[in-house]
Amino acid sequence: MSLLHKYRILFVKDKKDFKRIRLDDVLYIKHGERTLIFMNNEQVIETCYTLRSLEFKLDTRFVRINHSTIVNISRMDYIHKNNVIIDGAKLELSMSGKTNLLKKIHVLG
Repeated sequence: MSLLHKYRILFVKDKKDFKRIRLDDVLYIKHGERTLIFMNNEQVIETCYTLRSLEFKLDTRFVRINHSTIVNISRMDYIHKNNVIIDGAKLELSMSGKTNLLKKIHVLG
């Protein structure tokens, strides 16, 4: 069993350092200009990975909501029209992203 699945942590290269990221703390991951940006409450970590390579390594709490963003559904505050709101950040939902997201969350009503 890997560190990723056993301890829910991931080490990512940030410039010359490898930084530990607790997946429970990740709000969302956004593709920037040639970088991935991990957003959590304490820090922003930029690293050189592709969203696609990371997407398949993450557990079921994470879902891609558009071509450049993966969100941690356990950290979502709410969905408003075609946006996901997490900790005040407004993240755009694509049509396919909304379909994928609604399949993973439990909706009442």
